[in-house]
Amino acid sequence: MYITVQIGCQVCLVYLDKRECESDLKREDPKIWLLDRSFEWHFLAENFTHYFRMMLVHQGLPQWQFKFTPMGLTPWAEVSFNTKKRKLFDCLHVLWACTMKTF
Repeated sequence: MYITVQIGCQVCLVYLDKRECESDLKREDPKIWLLDRSFEWHFLAENFTHYFRMMLVHQGLPQWQFKFTPMGLTPWAEVSFNTKKRKLFDCLHVLWACTMKTF
């Protein structure tokens, strides 16, 4: 399964080969990776729940996934981030506080 981020870039759910799993009965959760236009893979999250939380924190802004890659954000995506920076910072603070309470 994949989600198109922009033309040629896709967020993919990558499953391990069944032989690499601990047992035949348990299949590991998919890892979330970004496949860019140059066909390079960039790791985004350990599982879909973590990816979904990242998406909520970044408020679904276009191309937010590129923030976690070596190429970084495009100029127009960076402008979008800067206009929403304060709200994003508040959300990150709340998410961090919630995460610390679960341990």
